[in-house]
Amino acid sequence: ESLSEKERTAEDVSRAVNDVVMCRYMSKFVGSVYSGIISWVTESNIYVELDNGVEGSIYLSVKGSPKWTIDMARGSLRDISGKEIYRIGEKIQVKIASVDMEARRIEMEVLAV
Repeated sequence: ESLSEKERTAEDVSRAVNDVVMCRYMSKFVGSVYSGIISWVTESNIYVELDNGVEGSIYLSVKGSPKWTIDMARGSLRDISGKEIYRIGEKIQVKIASVDMEARRIEMEVLAV
């Protein structure tokens, strides 16, 4: 293995451990409300970093609207009707919906933008 491969492996392990620690911590707060910032958007997810540094995601299929358009140049995600828009850097209020320890994932629900 080359040094860069070992570095990549170490980063992956570090990220996995961090995810487990965040999930274990947040599992105590399922149902709690937090403020955060939208850190990234995709066609199927909104990623949020909470004020306490924990990261999680909102799965858009959960929101019930099947059609979203993404504008990477503007860092935004808009529902097809134009009623909802989410932008990277925007403040958002979320509820911790669930924590999946096996998948190392914190799932959130939007309360307010």
